[in-house]
Amino acid sequence: MIEIVRDEEDVCLPKAARLALAEIIDQIEALTRQIDKLERGIVGEAKRDEDMRRLTKIPGVGAITRLPSKR
Repeated sequence: MIEIVRDEEDVCLPKAARLALAEIIDQIEALTRQIDKLERGIVGEAKRDEDMRRLTKIPGVGAITRLPSKR
């Protein structure tokens, strides 16, 4: 979908839809960059902090998420 929206020569989308979708795509990409930056910061902090390093050694626990327990 992103490729279609970004392709100015594609005639599948009306111009108004392309403008609106392009704005939404820009927001999603900006949020993705922010999430990646925060994730790198959290992982870096987990490597420096002794308590966080200990916690991440628990099976299913990580710097960012905890895996669901198996039933």
